[in-house]
Amino acid sequence: MEKVTTAWEELLQRYVDNDLDTTEQRKVALEIEKSVVLQNRLVELKAIHDFLVGNAKLEMPAKNFTEKVMQGLSVRPSYFFLSPRNGLLLLIGIISMCSLGFILLSAGAFDAFNMPLTLDPQALKSVKINLPTLNVSLNGKWMMRTFLFLNCAVAFVLLDRTILRPYFQRRASM
Repeated sequence: MEKVTTAWEELLQRYVDNDLDTTEQRKVALEIEKSVVLQNRLVELKAIHDFLVGNAKLEMPAKNFTEKVMQGLSVRPSYFFLSPRNGLLLLIGIISMCSLGFILLSAGAFDAFNMPLTLDPQALKSVKINLPTLNVSLNGKWMMRTFLFLNCAVAFVLLDRTILRPYFQRRASM
């Protein structure tokens, strides 16, 4: 017998759990003595059984567990990640910074900002491959426009989360 069959798996599991009557237990014990494969599998199953029995600690819930769960069902969940007050302060800050950015952008404060960014992989001494040098030109005007666009997107999300959604939820519940 090279591999333990499913029927023998079940018999061995019942043998470990002491779920066999005395005649079945004797037959299984005799077969185990004859087969090294069954002996190895029995050792594995006993180790698993001992581990599970040793770590099986059934914890009792608190006496008022059911009452707490039932009371929690009637409580309306909160969907706000930010409090309306903090969200409003953050929204005001973002709007003021975006306004300042738009004023500086329209005044041409970032027109002269042009910076080449050179990435030279040959500066690393451990690199043995010849890679071309990468030159990227950073335009300050486009960087500032991208930054302001992302800030405006965050401002719209905050407006929705902290002002509009709570307002319409209160109106719907009335």
